Order: sequence, then structure tokens, then C-alpha cells
Amino acid sequence: MNGGVIGCLGVTMSQMGFFDLSDRYASLDAKKDPLVEIDAVVPWEEFRPTLERVGASQMRSGSRAPGASRWTPF
Repeated sequence: MNGGVIGCLGVTMSQMGFFDLSDRYASLDAKKDPLVEIDAVVPWEEFRPTLERVGASQMRSGSRAPGASRWTPF
């Protein structure tokens, strides 16, 4: 074992290295990840006002599921 921690499913998990995330993104780009293409086409910011309005109305009405954290748009 390379110093990783065994997770609940028996999978070895280790801390990510400095370049692991960028290597993962490069691997996805090389495989023509469809999410990259979707991101280029969908105007995500156009959804922000609607999502903020829905989130605000749920906060006022308290209609969130018990224990659910407050939703925050990015």
C-alpha cells in the first residue's frame, strides 16, 4: 500500500498531488469529454436569476428538506 487510506468500499484513497487535477482535466480533454462541449454551448449565467429567485423563495418558505444545507449559486 502506498500510504493511502482504505475507504468504506475497500478502495485505496490517497491525497491528491499537486498536478493530479490538471492531469485529470487534460485526460478528459484528450478523450473529448462531452461536458467541455456542453459548457462551451450553454449560457450558464442566463440561469442565475431564476436559480437565485428559487433559492430565495425556498429560504423564505422553509421548504428545504430537513438537514439540507442552504443552496449557494456560484
